[in-house]
Amino acid sequence: MMVRDVSTIGEIGAISMRDAGAVLREVGEGSIRDADSLETFFSPGGELAVDYPGEAYGAGASAVGIIVTTNSITVTVTGGKAPYTPLWTKVGTPDPDWIITAPNQLTTAFKRLSVPPATTYSDNFICTVTDARGDSVATLEVPATVSNYGGLEVPI
Repeated sequence: MMVRDVSTIGEIGAISMRDAGAVLREVGEGSIRDADSLETFFSPGGELAVDYPGEAYGAGASAVGIIVTTNSITVTVTGGKAPYTPLWTKVGTPDPDWIITAPNQLTTAFKRLSVPPATTYSDNFICTVTDARGDSVATLEVPATVSNYGGLEVPI
C-alpha cells in the first residue's frame, strides 16, 4: 500500500458516497491525517461567498415628511459551512433616520424616517455573512435610495 504525504496533494474536493440508489451524494466535511498525524480539515462547500443583491429603492409622494421603505433585497450565500449569520450595517457615519428592517436576516429592506417633499436620500449598506467556522465575507456596498416626490395638489 502506497502512503502519500498529503502536503503534496493540494486542494481536496468534496467527500461523496453513493446512496442505496447508486446516486452520488456529498456527505459533508472530512479530515485526513498526514504522516505526522496532523489533521487537515476541508469542506465540500468551498470558499464562503456572497452575491451582490442589487440596489434598493423606495418612493412616495406627500406634501409633508413621510417614512419611505425600499423594496426588499436578498443576499445569496454559497460555500462555507452553514448555518450562516448575516449582519447588515450602514456604511460610514451612523444616521438614526436610516433603519435596517431586518439587520440579522439575508433578506432586508431599508427605511428612511421623515423624508421631506421633493427630497431624495441615498446611502450605502453592506451585509457581512459569517459561517459556522467563523469565516466572514461582505457584500459590495449596496445603495439604498428613497424619494418623496411631494406636494400633490388635491382639488377642493
